[in-house]
Amino acid sequence: MISAILPVLALALTAPVCASPAWREAVVALDAADEALIALMREAHASAEPEAGEAASERLGALRAFNNTFLLDTVTIECVRTMIHDDREAYVAYSGIVRHSFPESQSGPELIERVIQWNETLFAEGLIHAVTYGGLIDRHEYGLNSRQLYGSHMGCVDGEIGFDPPIHEPEALEARREAINWPAAMTDARLGEPCGG
Repeated sequence: MISAILPVLALALTAPVCASPAWREAVVALDAADEALIALMREAHASAEPEAGEAASERLGALRAFNNTFLLDTVTIECVRTMIHDDREAYVAYSGIVRHSFPESQSGPELIERVIQWNETLFAEGLIHAVTYGGLIDRHEYGLNSRQLYGSHMGCVDGEIGFDPPIHEPEALEARREAINWPAAMTDARLGEPCGG
């Protein structure tokens, strides 16, 4: 009887923490806390309360540093696959934490670089969209070099919606996008629209 239980026990002890429902609930809560602190910081700045804004910013930095370490210590590519298939809410929260992990002074690029490597595999398997794949690469490039490769980030540039940060080697943008089947018609819909009041 004991010999039959031992393999099951060994599997339970070695199973990744991120396979558990409690882990997924924690990730959703951590991402929600991040969003709440962003809202608090913006509200403080809009209300001309710089001290409250700075306090919220410090708390946000501490939370992101914790979130970064938490995912580095617990998440695996196998768990990401499971979330993609079975738990959309947890996957979205996980993705939010990854996007916020860099550029930040409180946490380095280790998490986002690991996830970019995983995304190579997940994209090849058809589990993530080109915008998810290229968008995270753009986020990393933005943090490192204040540029982007695929054009997932836009902002108000000289009174019009444009690529912000700028495109690295823009003459090669179309070829890069074609290589991953980037949906330009969807992502570029607002290019050239007036902005900035």
